[in-house]
Amino acid sequence: MKKYGLKIFFKSVVAGEVFFEESVVSLTANDFDGAYEKAQSYANDRLDKYLNIYGETVEESVFDIVDCFEVFDEETDGVQEIYSCYKKNRTDMPEQAFVDFLSDGCTEEELLPLLSMEFNEKREKPDKV
Repeated sequence: MKKYGLKIFFKSVVAGEVFFEESVVSLTANDFDGAYEKAQSYANDRLDKYLNIYGETVEESVFDIVDCFEVFDEETDGVQEIYSCYKKNRTDMPEQAFVDFLSDGCTEEELLPLLSMEFNEKREKPDKV
């Protein structure tokens, strides 16, 4: 068995808003095909459909599984690389704007529609400005 890492993109849709979650998982498998199969099974088991804190339905799906790579047990000074991916700027964006775009996550306020009512208090949805 070998150790693999895979990047999984999940998609959540709520009230017409679309959110993408990027998740990197580590698993063991005999080969790359086995790693993809295990990742797909994990991703499917993780999917949910639930009510958010505003009483709206959040529906999750697997968008894509990408970047399967073998994880080697090499450590340098107590550090082990578990994920690496090169990106090429194929846009007209300046370098800093491109890096900012790649690393821009949701704010706490933007994530509110994904909070499950099961674990959080129900709230009134604020008016959009």
